Amino acid sequence: MPKLKNGDTELLLLLLSWLVLPSVTAVNQTETLPGCQAKCGNLNVPYPFVWSFDPCGAAFLGEQDKYTFRASDFYNATSLVDIPIVINFAVDNQTCKAAKKNSTAYACKENSYCIESIDDTGYLCNCSAGFEGNPYLSHGCQDVNECEDPNNNPCKGICTNTRGSYNCSCPDDFYGDGRKNGTGCTKKTEKAPVLQLSLGIGLGLLFLLVAGSWIFYILKKRELSKLRKKFFQQNGGLLLKQQISSHEGGAESTKIFTEEELKLATNNYDHQRILGQGGYGTVYKGILPDQRIVAIKKSKIVDESQLALFINEFAILTQINHRNVVKLLGCCLETKVPLLVYEYVSNGTLYQLLHKKSGMLSCLPWDVQSRISHILDVGIMNEEKTQQVFAVAELAKRCLTLKGEKRPSMKEVAAELEGLSGFERQSWLQTVQQSNEEHKHQEYEQGDLYSIPVGSYSLNDTSGQYSLEKPMLQSMNVPR
Repeated sequence: MPKLKNGDTELLLLLLSWLVLPSVTAVNQTETLPGCQAKCGNLNVPYPFVWSFDPCGAAFLGEQDKYTFRASDFYNATSLVDIPIVINFAVDNQTCKAAKKNSTAYACKENSYCIESIDDTGYLCNCSAGFEGNPYLSHGCQDVNECEDPNNNPCKGICTNTRGSYNCSCPDDFYGDGRKNGTGCTKKTEKAPVLQLSLGIGLGLLFLLVAGSWIFYILKKRELSKLRKKFFQQNGGLLLKQQISSHEGGAESTKIFTEEELKLATNNYDHQRILGQGGYGTVYKGILPDQRIVAIKKSKIVDESQLALFINEFAILTQINHRNVVKLLGCCLETKVPLLVYEYVSNGTLYQLLHKKSGMLSCLPWDVQSRISHILDVGIMNEEKTQQVFAVAELAKRCLTLKGEKRPSMKEVAAELEGLSGFERQSWLQTVQQSNEEHKHQEYEQGDLYSIPVGSYSLNDTSGQYSLEKPMLQSMNVPR
């Protein structure tokens, strides 16, 4: 018999005997009558709990809250058979962990699990979820068919029983998880296909938009690359490469910049980077990736008939290295109008040197300043040799002639400066002289493309005319 625990079960002692007169006296409580049990398992039964006229009684186990005494129970004891009994018992005197080590004696069979008893006197077995029966018997725990009762199964839609569990689903034209405690099953309306169709069309259009943008970007990039190559060839890029390669050291001293490099250097030609503007172009301040500061000339028009001459003179100018000449570092031929890249001069312009209060001529009388400012570059006054000073002054006077045809060309100025410095002329200077003879009587058009505007390397000149040799002339006006 299982071990009964005091307090875990309720013992009801019912007297199934005839009522007698109230004058009947009770039997001595210490007496134990023959034939009557004093214990039920390990539980002591209080005795006597009977009237003296009939010392024998009957007792039963039951849950106290499940039984209500009635007078008819004295006459009809069969009404007691349906009272539930709660029994707390345990298997062996081991824990689940220890019991599992001995598979032969382990009491929990298939589809069951072990739990510890609440008073640590052993272990108990329960059927696993989805199974019911006796866990202590082989095959005692059987699968519970949750779908067997259509009214009480957990599914609102279609219930499919599985071993130890079940699945719920919805019929066609319904959506949801099919569970009573979930979203259930809802009939699909006409809006659902419309929503799906709209979503599909929207995603398709989005894909086409992204794909179209990507294709447009690729085609635009290819078109821009072809256009840059076209401008490079059109602006004499191939001829310039030949000119540079023909001069010794030309590749090191001259660089052909790309359009992207100059855009990056000028912050996409930001207005705050403008050094000066003229009628034929704008000069920007640029910062190269190596942190060099340069002046970038962006012209507005181009004379295609002068491109060959420009390329020849450009190749020559890049070879000049004189302290009174602004260095021409390179150019960009990938744009419709070629861009020129000059060395940036931070000492100011001739106008600033002549007219500002802090200028070098401020200490001289005004009439002397006025006379000198018309014929002499202030930067040349620092020359040590008087003969060179007079020679440069004469050159400056010729350069300031109002009539363009009487002014020396840029090549002539470069040649004379090289001669004044005492350096032996290179072979390319001989070519310059020959070219000078050929173009001696040629007049340059007013407002040549490759001139530097007044706002940048300005001479504050009064003629208002600009020619191809002007960048060289103006560059000499800044002390180095």
